[in-house]
Amino acid sequence: MSEDTGRMAPTGGELDHWPLVGRADELTLAVRAVDAGHSVVLTGAAGVGKTRLAREVLGRVRRTADTLLWIAATDTTSAIPFGAVAHLLPVDTTNQDRATTLRLAVAAVEESAAGNRVLLGVDDAHWLDDASAALVHLLVASGVACAVVTHRSGEAVSGSVTALWKDGGAPLVALQTFSHAEVVELVTAALAAPVDGATLAMLSDASDGNALFLRELVQLGVDTGALRRDGGPWHWSGPVHPGERLTQVVARHIGGLAPAEQRALEIVAVGEPLTRASVRTLGLARAVERLARRGVAVTGDEVRLAHPLFGEVVRARLPASALDAARVRLAAAVDASRAPNDERDRFRVALWRAQSGEIGPPEELCWAARRALLHWEGVTAEVLARAAHDAAPSLETGYLLGEALRYQIRPFDALTAFEATELLDGDQTVRASVAAAWATTLAYQLGRREDARSILLRALERLDEPAARRRVVGALLDDGLATAEEIAASTDEEHASPAGAFGLTLDAMMRGRFDAAIARSDAALASEAQWDTEFATIGVVLRLTRVLALSLGGRLADAEDEVERNYHEAVLARAAYPRGAWCFARGIVGVLRGTPGPAGEALAEAETALQHLDAGLLRPTHAYQAMAAALTGSVDAARAALELAQRDERVLDRVFASEVHRAAAWIDAADGDLAAARRGALAAADVAAELDARALHVMALHDFERFGGGGALADQIEALAAELDGSLYAAIAANARALAASDGEQLAAAGRAFEVNGYALFAAEAFAQAARAHRHAGQNGSASAARLRSAALLGDVCGGVITPALRIVTESPALTPREYEVATLAAAGRPSRAIADALGITVRTVDNLLGRVYAKLGVSGRSGLAEVFAGTTEGAALPGA
Repeated sequence: MSEDTGRMAPTGGELDHWPLVGRADELTLAVRAVDAGHSVVLTGAAGVGKTRLAREVLGRVRRTADTLLWIAATDTTSAIPFGAVAHLLPVDTTNQDRATTLRLAVAAVEESAAGNRVLLGVDDAHWLDDASAALVHLLVASGVACAVVTHRSGEAVSGSVTALWKDGGAPLVALQTFSHAEVVELVTAALAAPVDGATLAMLSDASDGNALFLRELVQLGVDTGALRRDGGPWHWSGPVHPGERLTQVVARHIGGLAPAEQRALEIVAVGEPLTRASVRTLGLARAVERLARRGVAVTGDEVRLAHPLFGEVVRARLPASALDAARVRLAAAVDASRAPNDERDRFRVALWRAQSGEIGPPEELCWAARRALLHWEGVTAEVLARAAHDAAPSLETGYLLGEALRYQIRPFDALTAFEATELLDGDQTVRASVAAAWATTLAYQLGRREDARSILLRALERLDEPAARRRVVGALLDDGLATAEEIAASTDEEHASPAGAFGLTLDAMMRGRFDAAIARSDAALASEAQWDTEFATIGVVLRLTRVLALSLGGRLADAEDEVERNYHEAVLARAAYPRGAWCFARGIVGVLRGTPGPAGEALAEAETALQHLDAGLLRPTHAYQAMAAALTGSVDAARAALELAQRDERVLDRVFASEVHRAAAWIDAADGDLAAARRGALAAADVAAELDARALHVMALHDFERFGGGGALADQIEALAAELDGSLYAAIAANARALAASDGEQLAAAGRAFEVNGYALFAAEAFAQAARAHRHAGQNGSASAARLRSAALLGDVCGGVITPALRIVTESPALTPREYEVATLAAAGRPSRAIADALGITVRTVDNLLGRVYAKLGVSGRSGLAEVFAGTTEGAALPGA
């Protein structure tokens, strides 16, 4: 079977090519060999892209006069003498013996080439019949042709082909499957747009790095619409449902099987991975060994199919009755052979029984449902909890069923389940958990905050056990439903609950007590192992709040490191809500840093991940999308995002309400209406003040100054900044005070403070404002130095950003690349002759260029240049350079 991974047919005008990725070393080696007159043999497992690489090699080395011949061997031609090379045989070889046929075929090829080089591509050489293999060898050995041969590793091949690399000196180039990084590069290039992390992880795992399967998966996704792009990154929606084309590809890899082998294949596909003990209990050991010899299964410490897609295809083709029968067999066998402490198999036994309708012990189903919730698998948790509830209704089964429905954003179904628990007896701590989940559903998914508060207060009246009461008080704090008096009256014992710890962490962060917020989150997370099975969501939101405290507290690099680490963990865990939350955090970091492109991509992925799992994050996600778009001047996109934010549920407005107003102000600024932008910034500041969101209050006031406020709010900013942790707010206050005084030196100092803390956009704006102040003071050298630093930050970090404060940079005359090159050398003290020699130009040209530079930068000579370029990073370029 051919493994050509060449161009893919466009689908919907989007997918129109399949690039060559991850084969640079192999390609270089093969091209050098053929250029030197040698043949080359490409070997590797089925589907790794040998054919694609062979075609690329031939395309790279082929010259106009070369004769290119292609031989594609197949399992059908392998049984026919000269079957693969029939198109190369002259017509007069009928009834000739083999030696004569070979001689005539070589002569015919040589004659058709008319003295030019013959390039011979031989695909799937393991399918060559002996006669065809002999012709390939003869063409190469006689010097008539150079061959690029593909050969599937592990398959028997004719001695004539083996002789190419054993005796003929042809390099043997082994191709491996793609790494995850190579899959990311390949898929992103093929789709010509960003792809979300979960989709890339799924494609990497499902294809196992096999180029053919990867191509088929991507094509399947695009053809069916499962892989689509809705304005953001490409993403895969739903499970993989193998289509006919992918099924046929997999079926050809598996081949025909005996009945016993087919039954073993189906059981392993449903249950993989299986221990060898389970395989023996199932009576499949011999059949599995035969599957392993055929390359269909892998047997080691565990038994699994040789490729992830084998299982996907086999399971998809099984009727429901056969699936249930396999699950029943697997549950009995695995339960009988598993180790007592094997939680993986314990979970799978419970799930197989629930899926097949063979209800197991309710306590096992409840345990498994809790484990599914811990891993954000709401659908699986519902199957388990519903089976347990149907078998033996209890307060716990009702709670778990409601939680599973809540995780799937089915709030009304969840409320029905929670309400039904009122008639069931159970432990007080479980009843407290019901009340907390019930209230969270009302507050976050339906926006009914007063009803949520009533549920929790009623629970407090009914509960007297301290642990249960702590759980309810924690929910009041967690969901922001407690009054200030109730927060003040809460005891340290009540704060010890994870939910309570989150509420207090959030409160400290909102008040700008970032050090306290980080310390509280760290203390709570230190005991996470004791409560994560019950409060999985709390772990995520505690970490998210910690990152917000780092971001707003002046430690942007630390925040970014934590965000990236948590994002990749969420991708590996296939956890949609955590992934969405960390994409949202990525977006906040990007907007604060001033990188709207990456921020916009992250926020688009957050939007996709949170569409069906929103717990209040969609509204701020859309608000920050609007800010990111406004930073690049994309007013229409920003307005569309803001409209979504204004329609979203406002369950997290206690934290992010001011950010929606800030987004509106940034749209006005991008649209050129700075007066409206300043009014919008003040409105955002008022909202933040009402919420006691002190850091965001200062951020909104800082926006006012960025929109041309001229330092009018310096006193107010200084007073607020003095109450906040971290050096960021001191820099914001210094920036405002310097604007009020039009002090270029102090503005540049503020820029350096912003830059040290990672806030590149704030820094670029401060340096631009410094440039304006210096210029008005007649300090042209200092003005040019500040403008250069601002431009360098824009070029190195904040690509594509447009803000009112930056217009001084973008509107000033820019140096051409040659002017910049000459200016930096002159600033370093190089004389004109040395500069001319270094650049290969005349001295007169150097002097003319320097004259233009002096005029643009407003300096009088080389000493002025030295002042302008002092302290700049090497290689920094001005806009237009």
